[in-house]
Amino acid sequence: MIHSSISSRLNILSRGLTKERVVKEVLRELALNEGQAQSGFVDHVPKGELVKLDRAIEPFLNKFFENET
Repeated sequence: MIHSSISSRLNILSRGLTKERVVKEVLRELALNEGQAQSGFVDHVPKGELVKLDRAIEPFLNKFFENET
């Protein structure tokens, strides 16, 4: 992900990633940074914290894909 503070846009570079992975990464990043998009994947988060984060975003992820059908 690339966030431009000048244009206030978030460009998502998703080549080779599944739609689920892209949505999950965006939700993770927003949850980690209090709704402020930043660039990069959340790979810097310890695995234990990532599990908690995934539990927190799971309802939003499910709702997103529920609305897709």
